[in-house]
Amino acid sequence: MTRCTSLIVLSAAVFSILPAIASSQSLMLDPVADTRILKVYPDVNQNAEGLLSVYNNVDDNGDNDQHTLIKFDLSSIPNGANITSATLTLTVAYFGQFVSNGIPSYVFRATTDWNEAEATWNQPTNTTNWTHLGGDFVGTTGAYNSSPYATNTDNPGGPTVSWDVTSLVREWTSGTVPNQGLLLRADVGNQLHFLARELGNGPKLSVTYVVDVGGSVTGLSPSTGMVICLNLTTKKTVKIAIPNGVRLWDCEQAGLVVNPGDIIRMTVSVTGPAD
Repeated sequence: MTRCTSLIVLSAAVFSILPAIASSQSLMLDPVADTRILKVYPDVNQNAEGLLSVYNNVDDNGDNDQHTLIKFDLSSIPNGANITSATLTLTVAYFGQFVSNGIPSYVFRATTDWNEAEATWNQPTNTTNWTHLGGDFVGTTGAYNSSPYATNTDNPGGPTVSWDVTSLVREWTSGTVPNQGLLLRADVGNQLHFLARELGNGPKLSVTYVVDVGGSVTGLSPSTGMVICLNLTTKKTVKIAIPNGVRLWDCEQAGLVVNPGDIIRMTVSVTGPAD
């Protein structure tokens, strides 16, 4: 919980203050859709198998390349929330049998809508085609199959593998890009398989966020004033001028960086003639 204290200095006027307290919240989300698509079976939907994979085997002449598609519903995250962390976690199938061999697996952003019960290597749905065989996906630069949002090279010593997808979730929740899900793929030599949602222990998306820090002050007479937002944890400060009438402010929009657990002090100084 981000705590907030306020000190108000009044001069020749009566004012009321309603500071807002930013709270840190965490969500654990299950996917609304997930499936894998296989180059070796380019027209066969694999959803009924209940498996996901990034298997990419050079021994199969490059034909056994496998990609995973996953989508989460983010509507439970409030509008305007500041995403502080987001982690994608998959449970390993065939633990100890199929390994990564230290070969990277990557998270990309899907750029075409797909249907988990219809998607194949050649098509996202029964009536549409991928622009690129194996899925349409981009990285942080918006370029196809370049600059992934997250990379993992772990050779799992435990039952799960995770990727930091904070920047991707921020883009989705801010509305910068549409949420059409993500795509996982790996370089040649990675053999990892994972459990899909249909088998239980499917993908999880852990998201932590904070709401904006701000408040309002209402004057009973014309005045001028200033809000000083001080992050006591980081010692950073921003100043916000407040005009006449009802005054609203938002410390984060003014440039103050606020992280979970930070203590924020808002000092409001107003002056004006008494009623």
